Amino acid sequence: SENHEEVVRTLLESKADPNAKGPGGTTAALLAAHGRKLNLAKALREAKGLMDAPNDSGFTPLMQAAYHGCYPLVHWLVYEAGCVVGVTDHKQRTAQHFAKAKGHDKVAGWLDSQHGLQVERRKYQRCQDNGLALLDLCAAYTSLASPADHAGPSISEF
Repeated sequence: SENHEEVVRTLLESKADPNAKGPGGTTAALLAAHGRKLNLAKALREAKGLMDAPNDSGFTPLMQAAYHGCYPLVHWLVYEAGCVVGVTDHKQRTAQHFAKAKGHDKVAGWLDSQHGLQVERRKYQRCQDNGLALLDLCAAYTSLASPADHAGPSISEF
């Protein structure tokens, strides 16, 4: 309810730890996902709360939101909070698994589409972290390749 969100905001403003763990490793982010409270999740993140912190079973807020079929929260956790789609719990289940198991096909399908995109983004990010952007790699390859390496149909042959 609105009152609970107000209480949490007041606690966060009083420097309460947004990452404190309760029984079973439950975090405030997990509880926000359980309650399908996007605004509460946003407030926790603003207070430096970890949106992907698992409980003792490896269950994450993204898995919780997917379990409940809360597409707006799932979308926000992936795009705004940076949660990784393919993370598994201790039984090797993903957020997509939980969405499918509960019949939330839209959420499961969206998570499936995002998993591949995240893998590609991470590959590109690793290149950037190593000081190499994709265009730099292509430029280096084409400048080092011999003319024979470029053999193939010309534009006029298409």
